[in-house]
Amino acid sequence: MTAADDPWAQLLDVRQQAWAAGVLAVFGRVRGFFVNKVGDDADELTQRTFTRVQQIRERYDGRGSARSFVLGIAHLVLLEHLRERYRHQVEPLEDISIAAVDPRPSSVLAQRAEQRLVLQALRSLTLEHQTVLELYYSEDMSDPEIADVLATNANTIRGRRTRARERLRLALAAIDGQAGAVESTSTDLERWARSIREQLGAAT
Repeated sequence: MTAADDPWAQLLDVRQQAWAAGVLAVFGRVRGFFVNKVGDDADELTQRTFTRVQQIRERYDGRGSARSFVLGIAHLVLLEHLRERYRHQVEPLEDISIAAVDPRPSSVLAQRAEQRLVLQALRSLTLEHQTVLELYYSEDMSDPEIADVLATNANTIRGRRTRARERLRLALAAIDGQAGAVESTSTDLERWARSIREQLGAAT
């Protein structure tokens, strides 16, 4: 029996094609995941992520999406990178903010003032809260999908997202101080996310 006649081989081939298509579709989003956190290192970490994906792809069992699997690896690569760069940091990395360890402005070229405001506020949150909000709003991921990325459960993510949204609102107020602008931005994160997604896409 040739491979073409073997249904199991055909099924494996279909799965491999689906895997390759899923990974390719996520490629630009992986760079977007990094760019508001590590700036100029985004390209290097994107390449490192996909090298790691190829090395451990056999661990993907078909449950969950390829996007969650790949972004989960990207999250681990990010933590490794931050540990290497800030090895003397005492607090757990998830509990510090990107702004605390790298006070430079975001490298994302936001077109509007409200975009710059939200990008800055996101970087002032803990890495954990920044990641949850960016995955939920910018990547349009569900709580279970985010849970797959961060290796936890959906109920935990739901609680973190609620707290993160409130802390983002407070961060916006602290940075901007204009109640109207803060209210407009914090109550319309879906609209903001679409515009930021366009900016991140332009940066990939």
